[in-house]
Amino acid sequence: MPKRKLRIVRRVKYIPVLGVCEFCNMQFPVHQPPGEQAEAQAAIQQQFDAHKCEREDVSQAAARTVREATEKTNPFQRQSRAAVAADIPSRMPS
Repeated sequence: MPKRKLRIVRRVKYIPVLGVCEFCNMQFPVHQPPGEQAEAQAAIQQQFDAHKCEREDVSQAAARTVREATEKTNPFQRQSRAAVAADIPSRMPS
């Protein structure tokens, strides 16, 4: 069995809302609005205990990284003139 470790990566007002398996990078979110710290931690721990690690190989990790990077667009990225022109309604009378 691989050595797995749960790491809490996101908290809201000291309450854990997202955990990650350090071996396979699987994420464990809190599905309901977090109430108490102990309840949220228990929900994340339960998901972690129930999962089975499937570590991705290097080529899968590289493909996932590229895919995630291309899915997210930079709001400050310049658009082409054609894209900008398509978004602006024509000001010429019909």
